[in-house]
Amino acid sequence: MHEAPERNMRGRPGFHSIGCAFIELSYDSADRPILGGRYIIDVAAQDAAPQTDAFWVGRWQMDHDGWRGTLDITSAVPFAVSYTAADGQGLAVDGGPDPGLPHVLRISIPFSPDNIQQFQLFAHTWEKDVFSGLTQWGPCNFGVQGNRG
Repeated sequence: MHEAPERNMRGRPGFHSIGCAFIELSYDSADRPILGGRYIIDVAAQDAAPQTDAFWVGRWQMDHDGWRGTLDITSAVPFAVSYTAADGQGLAVDGGPDPGLPHVLRISIPFSPDNIQQFQLFAHTWEKDVFSGLTQWGPCNFGVQGNRG
């Protein structure tokens, strides 16, 4: 943790130095509202393999052959995802990362009871905020692309 000298904190509302080791930020600071939080449950060893399932976590702007929507992935394992169509309709999503190929996501989205589309999405391994893929509608394949953000 980087320590900021106490003299840099003087006069800034919401900050309080505790023995020059920690900086406390008040929860009631109007100019710095807390909108959410996270906590650490485990730490991997420095030489551990990359956590490739985390490639998928995030909000993705998706376009499949001109149909646009947002894919919100909050967890890859266990798989937790939702899709919001351009008209605001929220849809359930089934599937998850391919166990043997974690950069591949296989999902299905029920756009209607008789139109459950299958998607194969491929995370770009060098461009971490981009995916490409295919969807099937009837007997035809259509292109899919997405950007995180």
